[in-house]
Amino acid sequence: MVDGSRSPEQVVTEVEEHFADLLAHGPSATSRSERRQLLRHANRAFVVQYRTFFTRPWARALGNTSDVVLSFSCECARRDCEEQVDLAVADFPPPPDDTSPPLLAPGHDIRWRQAP
Repeated sequence: MVDGSRSPEQVVTEVEEHFADLLAHGPSATSRSERRQLLRHANRAFVVQYRTFFTRPWARALGNTSDVVLSFSCECARRDCEEQVDLAVADFPPPPDDTSPPLLAPGHDIRWRQAP
């Protein structure tokens, strides 16, 4: 239960312990390409949520996807990358995902020289 009685780190530890077996045996992204696809999928899910929200007639009075800026995950696919890219939902690269450019934090590149 998240009720403020534990720190965020303690909650993360509890969640990791609870799901440890599933995570250890579940599917995982093993290549940069697979990690990049998962990052794009997660980023795209936010875009879909906001675009769906603004299709409701009553939501249009609140703005549109050009007005909403989100922090998206950098899609460089480095294992140690935790950078975020602030971007208006309307400016997120359009589908198809396999040909649209990756969303990269400043200074990040998809051709990084770290072991996959």
